[in-house]
Amino acid sequence: MKNLFYILFAVVFIFSGCEKEEESNNNSNNNNNTSSSIIGSWDCTEYNTIMNSGYYLPDGSKIITNSIDSNFMENSNVILIYRWTFLSNGLINSYTYMNGEDSSDTLTYIKSENLLLIDDIPTTITELSPSKLVFYFEDYEETDTSDGTIYFTDYQYLEMKFDRSTFTLDNISSKKTGTIKDTFFKGFMNNKK
Repeated sequence: MKNLFYILFAVVFIFSGCEKEEESNNNSNNNNNTSSSIIGSWDCTEYNTIMNSGYYLPDGSKIITNSIDSNFMENSNVILIYRWTFLSNGLINSYTYMNGEDSSDTLTYIKSENLLLIDDIPTTITELSPSKLVFYFEDYEETDTSDGTIYFTDYQYLEMKFDRSTFTLDNISSKKTGTIKDTFFKGFMNNKK
């Protein structure tokens, strides 16, 4: 009887050991390098977008007045600092500093594995490590009505890349300066209000 107990104990121990190993392998493969904490401040380093904007005619057809296929941070003097701070209470404090002017906004977020919902916009996290955050979304349309006209912004693709923030008030003057030629970022932030 004693031998039977030891044999059963050994079999259970062996099988439970194999199951834990398979689970940990599956978990590391499914996380897709998005298991780090998102809490904290992040500086945008790259902002890629393909989008159209314009307005709707009364018959429902779209008139496109502007198309963008661009990397806004590459060789650009448009923005000096674009920082998001993810708080543990589900809020994002957004701070933008452009050519001597700053603005801030508050967004909401929910993170679940590699899915990130920002103000009801579903995004996919492709990288989240202690030093990097990358996410994107596709096929999303925002609308706004003014004087009876429905205006739209149709994001075919938008990807944002961030590094952990190293921003301080002391290093703001060391950032490059230039002239602002595109108000897309202000528009993007104001659409969230």
